[in-house]
Amino acid sequence: VSTQSTGLQKMQSSLSLSRRVVAATSGGALRSLTQRRFASASSNKDLPELWPFKTRVSVRGYELDSFNHLNNAVFVQYYEHSRWMQGQALAQHLQVPVQELFGKGVLPVLRSFSLDFRAELRLMDEIDIRVWPAKSASQSTIVLLGDMVRVSDGVRVSSSQAVITCVKRGVGKTAFSEQLRDLFAVGAEKCAHLSDEVKGK
Repeated sequence: VSTQSTGLQKMQSSLSLSRRVVAATSGGALRSLTQRRFASASSNKDLPELWPFKTRVSVRGYELDSFNHLNNAVFVQYYEHSRWMQGQALAQHLQVPVQELFGKGVLPVLRSFSLDFRAELRLMDEIDIRVWPAKSASQSTIVLLGDMVRVSDGVRVSSSQAVITCVKRGVGKTAFSEQLRDLFAVGAEKCAHLSDEVKGK
């Protein structure tokens, strides 16, 4: 009986150790994957730093045209810069490198861009460039709306719409990750009033 009891204890001890090893490896990896997948699940509805995302810039002398206004082509560059800064903020929020935000070999491609000029900008004017997602039915395409607001008087000097498609090298269009689509949906809902404003509703 003593021998059987000792053997049983060894088996139980071995089984307990095996369970601890599995928990420390696959369980840890599972937790890591789950944390990356749902890291922001509890806070997605409260993202003041993301929606609308804001970048502040000042008009520089070499960006002026012959009338001492901000060159219209620079407006496009400002919006492009702000969209990439928003991408960096998303990557930080999801705790992934910005190069892996969309997945390996996957890039956001600008399909179309439209811009509405509403007021002029001059040297040293400070502006807040705001960017946020609008509702989109496609899993591989997102519409990003934006505007520029002059800090000194609160005037909206321009608004924009960018259509972005997710593309995988050698494959073509591919879906944004479910994680990003969830974040975009939250942003679209939170900024619906801004979307109505820039669309003139």
